[in-house]
Amino acid sequence: MDAFRWVLLIIGIIIFLLIYLLSKKRNSVPDEQADEKISPVLPGANAEQMFDDSDRASLDALAESMRLHHPQESDRTSTGSPDKQHDKKVGTAEDSDDEKMIVLYLVEKHGDMLSGAEIIDSLKQAGMRYGDMKIFHYYSDLDSNISAPVFSMANLVDPGWFDLISIDKTMTPGLSLFMRLPGPIGSIRAFDEMLEVIDKLEQLLPVTLKDKSRNKVSKQMLMHMREEVVEFERTHNKLQ
Repeated sequence: MDAFRWVLLIIGIIIFLLIYLLSKKRNSVPDEQADEKISPVLPGANAEQMFDDSDRASLDALAESMRLHHPQESDRTSTGSPDKQHDKKVGTAEDSDDEKMIVLYLVEKHGDMLSGAEIIDSLKQAGMRYGDMKIFHYYSDLDSNISAPVFSMANLVDPGWFDLISIDKTMTPGLSLFMRLPGPIGSIRAFDEMLEVIDKLEQLLPVTLKDKSRNKVSKQMLMHMREEVVEFERTHNKLQ
């Protein structure tokens, strides 16, 4: 009988030790791993490494969601049929006479990271507002009745949005700007206001403006893009 009690006692001690070791292992997750779950990018990552096709694909999906989020604006300003509008690919060079997508990137110029805190402060100074889909939007004439954003700005890396709760721990190689034309205001005016915001952000943040091919955007390229917008608005107005 005493031997049986000793066996039970030993088994009980073994079970207690196993429970203790498992509990200790679960609670010993390093702080660095916890930070990685909160932050959308890994600290120390190079901007060029983060700026890849998957990020552009994520931005395309985000831009499409923004269009579907404001269907009244898309229906009011587009001339194509609903089926054709839905089938169009977003963020590509396949612009048409009735719709155009402009996508630009503000990338940290030294290949380092931008902190969430400095991004938030700079975007507010540039007139951007945090809103739908957890990204930032620019509204022309904030006191008017225009409800749709002129253009939007997202995180360069997947999933594209900003979490204000953990923004102090967020690090990113850059920002993505996208604008669908026609929009709530004239296309030329929208493009000019987008350039004004970009100019302010270039003064507030250590960033360089790049296109989807990772090329630095020069003033000459911006002038060419504006000419394309002028031509788009002229052609679009003829279709009305």
